[in-house]
Amino acid sequence: MSISKLQKFSLAAIAAVACAGVMQAEQQGTFHLPVEARWGQVVLQPGDYTIIQPSASPDTTPLRLVGNGKMVFELPLITEYRNYSESSYLKLAQVDGQYFVTRFESGVTSKTFTFPTPKAIQRQVASRSVEQGLALAVK
Repeated sequence: MSISKLQKFSLAAIAAVACAGVMQAEQQGTFHLPVEARWGQVVLQPGDYTIIQPSASPDTTPLRLVGNGKMVFELPLITEYRNYSESSYLKLAQVDGQYFVTRFESGVTSKTFTFPTPKAIQRQVASRSVEQGLALAVK
């Protein structure tokens, strides 16, 4: 059984529309990381990054981070809903001169994603106050 040219064109059009729908379902933002930072088990070097999140995702969907030759998938520990905002921020805590990504506040999707930090850092944070951290605007 042969597929006609019209059927091939129809299938290609349907596939293109489906791919466009998937791409529109993702929210992207960019930020510049001015310092070396740990995000989960990954060490991120200073540079430009893109953070990608499905806009209509369930709470357990990982965020993707692309930049400096890396693609990282990070699963949030907690996802909370917040009010809509046009601004988004990536929060970093500084402990003993090291930076750790702790939260991503996504204004567009109205969600706050909290990420786990290594247990040794959690103990340090619990035993004394944390030094000043960073809040990076995600555009």
